[in-house]
Amino acid sequence: MYPIMEGPDRIREIHFSMVPKLGPVLSKKVLEYFKSLEAVFNATLKDFLEIEGIQIKGAEHILRSLENKTIRDRARRELDFIQENRVQCFFILNPDYPFRLIQCPDPPILVYFQGTADINAQKIISIVGSRKATAYGKKLTHEFINGLKGLDLVILSGLAFGIDIQAHRSSMENGIPTIGVLGHGLDLLYPSAHRDISSKMKRNGGLLTEFCSETPILPGLFPRRNRIIAGLSDALVVVEAADKGGALITAELATSYNKEVFAFPGRVNDPYSQGCLGLIRDQKAQLILNAGEFLDFMNWVNPSMHNNDHEEPESAIALKILNILVQKNKVSISELNKDLGSTIPNIPEILLDLEIRGKIRLLPGRILERV
Repeated sequence: MYPIMEGPDRIREIHFSMVPKLGPVLSKKVLEYFKSLEAVFNATLKDFLEIEGIQIKGAEHILRSLENKTIRDRARRELDFIQENRVQCFFILNPDYPFRLIQCPDPPILVYFQGTADINAQKIISIVGSRKATAYGKKLTHEFINGLKGLDLVILSGLAFGIDIQAHRSSMENGIPTIGVLGHGLDLLYPSAHRDISSKMKRNGGLLTEFCSETPILPGLFPRRNRIIAGLSDALVVVEAADKGGALITAELATSYNKEVFAFPGRVNDPYSQGCLGLIRDQKAQLILNAGEFLDFMNWVNPSMHNNDHEEPESAIALKILNILVQKNKVSISELNKDLGSTIPNIPEILLDLEIRGKIRLLPGRILERV
C-alpha cells in the first residue's frame, strides 16, 4: 500500500491537474520546464512564454487558473474525498508514479488508485476486446488467463461489458491481481452492473483513473482511458474485436507507445474477428493461439507451463505458417515455401504436426487451409 499524501502539496498537485484546457502533453512540457510544482505556481507570464507551444493567451489562462480560488476549493474537496475513501494518488513528478506511463508522450499528470495491486509490477498485461463478446471470445479469454496462472503479474482491462469483464473475472478466479481502468471518477461505477465485481477487485487488484470525483460519465472520456490501458502495460492482447471500436483504438495507441501487441485470430467471416484479423494482416499485432505462445514471445517463464496439461508453444516457423494462412485463408505448399522466403528441411514434419493437432487441413492439390 502506498502512503496517502495530505496537506498543501497534494492540494497543489490536484489543482494543477484541474487546470482547464491544459492537456497531458502540454502539462508534461510545463513540468519538464519548471522541474517542480512550486516553481510552476510561482512562475510569471514571461516564464510561461518561454515554453514551446504556449502563446500569450494560453499563458494568461494558465496563470489565472493557478490563482483561481474556485479550482483551489475544488482541489480541497477532492483531497477530502481521497482521505475519506483511502484513495492513493500518483503525481507525475513523484517517484512512485507508474514508470511505464511516464514514458508515453501524453501521460496523465495525476492518477487515482483504489486497491492493493502494485501499479509498478514487474509484468503487466492489458487485455481488451469487443463489448459484444461471443462465447468463443470469452472462452479464449478464460483459457489465456488460466495459462498465466502461477506467473507474478497484473492484468489490466477497462471493466466494460464483454471481453473486459471476462478478463477481470478470469483473473480473480486464477488469483491474479486485476485492475480496472475507468473513464470517470472513483465516486461512480460504469457500468453499474459491475459494482459487485469492482468491490472484489479492490481486494486483489483495484480501480485506477485519471479523473477526479464528480467527473460526469461522458463518451469522449473513454478514449482517454484507453491510452492508460495501453501505456500502463508491457503487452496488449486483443482477444476479439470488430473492424471498429475501442479495442482497435487501444491497439493503435499501444503500437504508438512501442508496446508489444498480440491478437487471437478468428474465422474470416466472423464480424467480431475482423479487428484482430486486420491487426494481424497489417502486421500491427502478432498472432497467438494460447498463453504459451504469448509467454514464449515475451520471454517470460511460467513454471506451470512445464506441466504436461499445457499445450507446448508453437515453433517460430509454425507460427509463420499459421499467420500466412490467416491472411490468405488457403495456400498451396509451393506458394507457402515462397512466402516463408527459404527452403526449410523439416517443413513436412511441421505441417504434419499442425494437421494432427487440428490447426490446419490439407486439401486436394496440396492446398493448405487454416482450421
